[in-house]
Amino acid sequence: MKKIKKYSLVVGLVLTANLIATSNSHASLKVTASPTKNLPQKGAVVKFKFSTMPKTHGVYVVECMAPKTANAIPTVCDTNQAASAWASNLKSDISQGASNAAMEVLVKPEPYWSKGDCVHAKCVFLVLSDHNATTDNSVDTVIPFTFASK
Repeated sequence: MKKIKKYSLVVGLVLTANLIATSNSHASLKVTASPTKNLPQKGAVVKFKFSTMPKTHGVYVVECMAPKTANAIPTVCDTNQAASAWASNLKSDISQGASNAAMEVLVKPEPYWSKGDCVHAKCVFLVLSDHNATTDNSVDTVIPFTFASK
């Protein structure tokens, strides 16, 4: 339980720091997610593949409500550990619990959560720099996804 709370706190702090950050260096990140359309409401699993990662830090993948403004960063996100992931190529991060970004990284999005309804509203996965690079928003990537209606 402590690990989940700590992970949720870190994700929340990184989201806040990235919203405040002004850095926009162009670190390379190439990520794909599959499937992203008509996910089942029970047991959905989305596979993330990272073909290019930042060299100095990892990334978080978080389920979020889509922002109402185009090109805005999502701010309402699900901090449940199953609905998010930490991925990195750095051995030090992997030894601390990050998923190895050289392999498929799995996220289990939730159709409904405390501040979100991803069945009746637009939702996205937000990929952003981890706690090792809170001011680097150059990797920020938004990937839309949908759940199938019942």
